[in-house]
Amino acid sequence: MNSHRMTVRNQIPFPSKRKSKWSFPLDGLKVGDVLMIESGAEETKKGLAAARGLVGRMKSANPEDAREFGVAKTDDGFGIWRLK
Repeated sequence: MNSHRMTVRNQIPFPSKRKSKWSFPLDGLKVGDVLMIESGAEETKKGLAAARGLVGRMKSANPEDAREFGVAKTDDGFGIWRLK
């Protein structure tokens, strides 16, 4: 016997896609520029993951895009460098 209770409901909208709290303005960076993000230890960990994921997705989605970025932890947060 199934211990789950299931119901069918109508006219319930699908939840909207959750927006990331991280928004990195990378389009304005020129070669040699760095976007520095100051944050605490826990926010730095989450921000690094978000930035690395974004940079990786940008490269995968646009392989012909010559821009290259690097992401690294700093003493007071993390940064995103425009390398090429």
